[in-house]
Amino acid sequence: MANAPLNLSPGLFVTVGGAVWSNAPNAGVGNSVVTLSPGGPNPGLTIQGAQTLFHSQPPGRALRYRIWRPQYMLILDIDTPVVGGASQREVTLVDFSSWREVHILTDLAASMSQSFPIVNTSPGTGDAFLIYGLGGGQHRDVAVRRSDNGDVLCALPYPITPVGQTYAEVMGTQVWIHYTVSGGTGLLSQTLKCTI
Repeated sequence: MANAPLNLSPGLFVTVGGAVWSNAPNAGVGNSVVTLSPGGPNPGLTIQGAQTLFHSQPPGRALRYRIWRPQYMLILDIDTPVVGGASQREVTLVDFSSWREVHILTDLAASMSQSFPIVNTSPGTGDAFLIYGLGGGQHRDVAVRRSDNGDVLCALPYPITPVGQTYAEVMGTQVWIHYTVSGGTGLLSQTLKCTI
């Protein structure tokens, strides 16, 4: 099946809203209701709408989610190790057209104190998002993806160790990913440009 056309407005991708990764017990996404139940006999996250999707929460894990514009949703599944241990984070996207989860990235953080994966949405409709993990002092799996099904629009082919911020921008019919790294004689500003 062909993808629906994207409606991307020119400008920088931004973080919208307060708490990027929420653990609120209830929320709405489109015509669906999200319920996070971290305890009890069947812990997990339930999305009830035209169909039902359940993401279980095994022992030793925690769940968060991210909703934007109001029909798009990511789930963050976090390994909660003993104090000081590494933490694996898995991000999936909820594809509401097929009622399934799509794997977006896996990140290994040095500890629970390390920030969760970064998500910035495209200006206007939020039909695309920039995401990357922060494992090991690097930005990993840096990609701009479709918000409806998770398809990659533009991605760096390797992890980077940036100096400063990594960000995305819509310019006409292109998505740009900007970042700066240290070079032999100073800083090198880089831009990956992808036509959409």
